[in-house]
Amino acid sequence: MYQQQRIQTLIEWLRRDGQLTTKQIMAKFAVSRETARRDMMAIVKLGQAQRTHGGIVQTQKALPVLDYLERQHQFSDAKTAMAAAALPLIEPHMTLFLDVSTTVLALCQQLHEPATVFTDSLDNALTLATHPNIDLHLLGGRFEAKNRLFYSRDSLTTLANVTFDIAVLGTASLDAAGIYVNDDNDAAMKRQATAQARKVIVLAEHQKFQKQTPYLSARWADIDLLITDQALTANEKVPSDVSVIVAGQNA
Repeated sequence: MYQQQRIQTLIEWLRRDGQLTTKQIMAKFAVSRETARRDMMAIVKLGQAQRTHGGIVQTQKALPVLDYLERQHQFSDAKTAMAAAALPLIEPHMTLFLDVSTTVLALCQQLHEPATVFTDSLDNALTLATHPNIDLHLLGGRFEAKNRLFYSRDSLTTLANVTFDIAVLGTASLDAAGIYVNDDNDAAMKRQATAQARKVIVLAEHQKFQKQTPYLSARWADIDLLITDQALTANEKVPSDVSVIVAGQNA
């Protein structure tokens, strides 16, 4: 079970009983004491609990259970496969931008190489915070709960002063011009990260060619690689200089 799934279960348990002990978590999930401790600290960081001797107790003003976690009991096979296809492209000690995206979150779950990671995603940060080899930079600002991201002009400035070896982006829709999302702030963060990256990888299911969203995040001219879940049809075209990997198929 991934940490995200354990945390969702633990938050629900905490709301029911008001407190949890390290020993209870170890027994329920058959995990080590250190894993149980990391799960408890993640819940504390979310504002759901306070640390006590031997466990945690629910805060008086606990945050709502995360809608995102409720929706993500497990990653689809397609998302997991696309994330796995991207993983070999990440070399040790690279500097990465990892975008707000459930597929990129699946990549975060699998990333264990030492790396410096910048992200505006709360869920990416929560996952990567438990990985000892990751030098994590969570970009700050106003938290946009609907899209699970932080945004500020200062974050755009921070991105403008970092050169990324790879930026890994998700998207809500694709067309002949590029990739799109529903939120203008999300699009702005993606555009800035793209401008600062030596290589840009997009993770997207092929069916996103059939969707339409308003804000252009990156043009195909700025994208090096599309990783998708099925071979593209005649109507699902990308420029010839953009490489395409179909996850689960031989290169």
